[in-house]
Amino acid sequence: MLMTNTLKFSLFSFFLSFNWISFKAQSQSLKFELEIAKPSSGEILKKGNWMISLKDKNGLIILQEVVPFKNRKQLCELQVPEFGIYSASFYLDLNLNKTLDKGFFGQPKEPYGFSNNVRNYLKQPSIESQQFKFNNNDSIYKIVLDYHFIGI
Repeated sequence: MLMTNTLKFSLFSFFLSFNWISFKAQSQSLKFELEIAKPSSGEILKKGNWMISLKDKNGLIILQEVVPFKNRKQLCELQVPEFGIYSASFYLDLNLNKTLDKGFFGQPKEPYGFSNNVRNYLKQPSIESQQFKFNNNDSIYKIVLDYHFIGI
């Protein structure tokens, strides 16, 4: 009887610890709804890739993802190891060269954006202004990407 109870307890403990490890190893689903503000000069967007760069609370890149462009408004889902404080930057790679194309003065020539929809036309916004707290798999962060010079 004692042996049976010990065995049951051991199996229960193993099952509990296995599920805890499995639970801790699960990734979290971080969702961004990306939208292009408007095409440039009547341009019809037919191709491209959403380029997403996710950073930790210190501003270090922890994930870069390429998602094929389907629509001007599209849900993109990333798997991250845990809830936490993140920041992200985005651009739509229109010519599929995996680079944010820039003009003569260094201004982006493709639509881009940052988490919290912060903008700074003279330099990249601070990491602090881009940070958001991800603590719920049901959250969807809406990001609007626009051209550097609106209306070009």
